[in-house]
Amino acid sequence: INMIANQYAFLIDAKSEELTTSPIILYDIVNGKIMSEYQEVKNYGIGIENEYYIVKNNQGLWGVIQFSDGVNVKIPFNYDYIGLSNNTTDESLIDSAAFAILSDNNWSLIDINRKKLTTNFVEKIVTYNDKYVILGNQDDMHLVDYEGNNYLNGLYKNLSFYNKYLKIIDNNDIFYLYDLTNNKILSQTHSVK
Repeated sequence: INMIANQYAFLIDAKSEELTTSPIILYDIVNGKIMSEYQEVKNYGIGIENEYYIVKNNQGLWGVIQFSDGVNVKIPFNYDYIGLSNNTTDESLIDSAAFAILSDNNWSLIDINRKKLTTNFVEKIVTYNDKYVILGNQDDMHLVDYEGNNYLNGLYKNLSFYNKYLKIIDNNDIFYLYDLTNNKILSQTHSVK
């Protein structure tokens, strides 16, 4: 049990075999009362900056709450999915500058004030940085900018960000690093299996 803001904790009161189906209770330890119940809670194990927690309510919709001077809903429970990229801050917390959301079968990025940062995408957002979005699925990815313009031609088996670079595995199982700033391949190519 981790204390949040010296007052709250997320708890599950269930038998071991019921842990995945039991509600997650947000409990006010100081005042001894249940604040609310959720289906799921995400903080990525290391925490999200600004004491944010991504939570799924009992209606199956996602929102974001913050613990500062109480419990505050920062992004209302209107979304089929909310997630963050694995970018960390200098304090080793997950960066909360942009949230990936799914609503009405469209993916996009928003900030904490719900301002849209990108156009809508019909493909799943795999990950993103401050300029580009990787769309697709496990074996069929492509890179676009925030306006939805294709940045690299074609589809790739795997794309992932590494600082200002892009790690690429193409459809021929060739791995290389790509410099997004200077638009060129940085490394030698390597065959992978």
